[in-house]
Amino acid sequence: MPWTSWRFDEGRLQLLKVYLFHSILKQFLTDGANFLMVFSGSVPLKIQAVYDAVDRLASLFVRLILQPFEESASIYFSINLKREEENEENKKLPKNVLETFLIFTKLIFIFGLIIFPFGFSYARLAAFLYGGKLFMENNADQLLSLYSIYLPIIAVNGLFECFVFAQLNAKKVLLHAKFFSFSVFVHLFLNYFLSNYLGVKGFIIANILNYLARIWFNWRFICVAVKKGDKWMKMLPSKNL
Repeated sequence: MPWTSWRFDEGRLQLLKVYLFHSILKQFLTDGANFLMVFSGSVPLKIQAVYDAVDRLASLFVRLILQPFEESASIYFSINLKREEENEENKKLPKNVLETFLIFTKLIFIFGLIIFPFGFSYARLAAFLYGGKLFMENNADQLLSLYSIYLPIIAVNGLFECFVFAQLNAKKVLLHAKFFSFSVFVHLFLNYFLSNYLGVKGFIIANILNYLARIWFNWRFICVAVKKGDKWMKMLPSKNL
């Protein structure tokens, strides 16, 4: 068959382009702090090494626990949710998918309630065991304490994005990408501003603010899907879990 007879679905091709652009922006958002730290030279190399080691320790936890959970959720939502058409708005979600999303969100909140208090309580001990005197002298325990806030926020954002992206059409994904484009510049500014005043802790705080903004943006789409107010209570931990 001649190659000229091949035809691509224009809608899917457009979606592919949008996702490619979206992935590039996410990479800048993820590694923006590292780029700024390396090229600005505002952080001493010893502090950079401590920050990088703490970040790798937290990343290990993300890869072992959060990433498999997020990938499983992404596969589930991609299979069970139909992507919106361009002219389709406010479609009704399957009940089982909605219930699963609420249960997943509750599990993430429970995870956060576990990580937050234990992270603050044992951050100093973990920093000493992991890096010894060098870590203690460079406030690695404070970085680990901030990560106990940062990790649950990452988990919530990952789940929300899996749920939202499984149903958005190319037009709304492009809207998401525009928000990311704006977020890149804001994120770099926050990294630069906060790091000058707070040191390397400013990079983590800037990341926290960035992920909170992404959660808020995804929440707008989720509120359209989950319309009934009483369903939100199923997202919150209870004595019966």
